[in-house]
Amino acid sequence: MRLAPLLIAGCLLAACGTEEATQVTAASATASASEAVAAAAQAAPPLPTAEEIAAERSLDGLIQLAVRLKEHSRATLPGLSEAEADALLVQHKKLLDQIVEKLNELDGELLDNYFEHLESAGTDADGTEIIDPDNGPFSPTLQQRQEAVAPAWLVYRYAGEAMGEIAPRADYFQALTGSHGSTASRDYAAIVAEHDKTMLTNDAAIAIPYPALVQRLIDWEQYLAKHPQSPWLAEALCSYHLHQSLLLQGVDNTPAFDYEDNKPVPQVAAAWRDLMQRAPDSPVSALLQKQLQGNPTPYEMDLAAEALRKQQRQQAGVAVPRHCEF
Repeated sequence: MRLAPLLIAGCLLAACGTEEATQVTAASATASASEAVAAAAQAAPPLPTAEEIAAERSLDGLIQLAVRLKEHSRATLPGLSEAEADALLVQHKKLLDQIVEKLNELDGELLDNYFEHLESAGTDADGTEIIDPDNGPFSPTLQQRQEAVAPAWLVYRYAGEAMGEIAPRADYFQALTGSHGSTASRDYAAIVAEHDKTMLTNDAAIAIPYPALVQRLIDWEQYLAKHPQSPWLAEALCSYHLHQSLLLQGVDNTPAFDYEDNKPVPQVAAAWRDLMQRAPDSPVSALLQKQLQGNPTPYEMDLAAEALRKQQRQQAGVAVPRHCEF
């Protein structure tokens, strides 16, 4: 059966018309979405300034600044380029750190006596009272504080040694970043969200199992290898070196060495072997392989670990905060 030329032409015109209509509809939707993003950014509250934060003297005022900071970034990020989004996220963290530091100072009395604001969660099978410092129940005062900071994505949490702290919730930057910014920013936020679910140290001791400590070190090492120009390079290097220090040198109540015989604690020695097996190309594995050819003393391990971290800071070419110079 042959179709008449006019019928064929009509079909082609109809198809073209449908395609053009689809293109117009898609373009209109894109324009509408862009307009909505622009409108949201324009309606966003202004970004708090460091001067505003420094001048604020009340808990409520600082919490409102934290909420404003969050809402500004959430509304503004969708309309930014990747590089602009990275820059805003870095600026956001600096301002948030300033707010959180002041909140901890202003509410120091409650935080210093955090355990006094925890109520019993019942008793265990042996009749021992259960106290859950992370989930409560909390005293009415602490419960009110928790509810007050929640809109700012902040929490009151246990910090060890019967004290508490105010901090961003674990997934703060992952929720804020979303699909915005560079892969380096999104990867950084994902690692922080996962790691911050569990406190790393508590009461001057390592608070996670050694296999988890090894995995966290590998996470940061892989991140730094993947993103050597990350906008979060200083923060990532700081976290990496903290985990290095804990694994190689320990901390007061979980030392890496038995100081009676200067030998590695069995759990630590097992963690070192675990790292060397799972990440044989790691600079930390190379350090361990070299050190374990002999019988390193705690002092010798300290010197080797500190030399490695110094070398890595120099290679990265980035300044790290003084508290990161482990």
